[in-house]
Amino acid sequence: MMVKPKRLSGVAQLVVAQAQLEESRDSVGVAEPPAPVMAPPVVASTVFPRRGLGSVPPEACRPWALADRPDSEFEHLEALADSFQKDGQLQPAVVRPVQDPAEPQIRYEIIAGQARWRAAKRAGVTLKVLVNPEMDDEAAFRAMVGENEFRKELSDFSRGKRYAAALERGLYRSKGEMAAKLRISPASLSRLLGFAELDPEVVSHIKDLRNIPVSVGYALSLAVQKGFRAQVLRDVGRVEAGEIPRDLIPAIWEAEAGQGASATGAIFTRENLSNDDESVPLRPTSNGVPSVHKGADGRLLFTAKEGSTGSLTIRIPAGRTAKATDAFLRELEAFIGSRLG
Repeated sequence: MMVKPKRLSGVAQLVVAQAQLEESRDSVGVAEPPAPVMAPPVVASTVFPRRGLGSVPPEACRPWALADRPDSEFEHLEALADSFQKDGQLQPAVVRPVQDPAEPQIRYEIIAGQARWRAAKRAGVTLKVLVNPEMDDEAAFRAMVGENEFRKELSDFSRGKRYAAALERGLYRSKGEMAAKLRISPASLSRLLGFAELDPEVVSHIKDLRNIPVSVGYALSLAVQKGFRAQVLRDVGRVEAGEIPRDLIPAIWEAEAGQGASATGAIFTRENLSNDDESVPLRPTSNGVPSVHKGADGRLLFTAKEGSTGSLTIRIPAGRTAKATDAFLRELEAFIGSRLG
């Protein structure tokens, strides 16, 4: 006798079907649906303008070969970088396109605005630029000179170096042509170029080249050429401090060596002056060479120079008037008394 299986209810049928489905999955292995693939974010490529105004990464720029400001003359970069972050860059840097296989990441040369470029790098912002693709080397040099000529941060030594580099590079055929095109006097240009030739070791002994004007720097360069290199190296700090004025270079070292006008007594140096010394009045010679008056410590008190018309010029080193010692006043009084007598 056959027994018919009981008919399952609808709910029971669903439970059995679910169990069979799970058993089938365990035996065969059904792969989970793959996770959706996210597309990479779209990054806008940097646009490098070939002309006109634009903004570029500062890492795509470099100063051009005749850049005239050494690292030591960029003192305000921190403040400028802070300004860029707070207020933005107000004035663009002047650049021109460049292609250099050795540095393929470099797209521009900075002609004017090296401080802005450095500040943008420090601030981590893009650099606003004015791109001029037609600018040749001579035009670029004139643009750089025009921007930096009257900046207080730029020393006369740096100015002289840039002119020397431009001549060496052949931007101008002669010093005369350079002076004419840049509208500077030939004499001023010659002094700047002479300053630029100052012995490198002497330059390294100067704390801040901006303290040495071109007239003094040119005189130091000539003094080294005349054989006073050791004396210049020894005393350049005093020159920078204003203790040895321009009109004593190189006369003060000629006097020390017994050369030239000093050998005939044209320069008077009082080495052992003290409060107990009696002043020995001496008249400066009329040949235009100044007389030198020192204290017991060897420091310069003042210089006196007689002009061709009989006028007398007394020069007091910077800071001396604030320290009017008895020795200084006695020497000055005795000297003036000798002139009046």
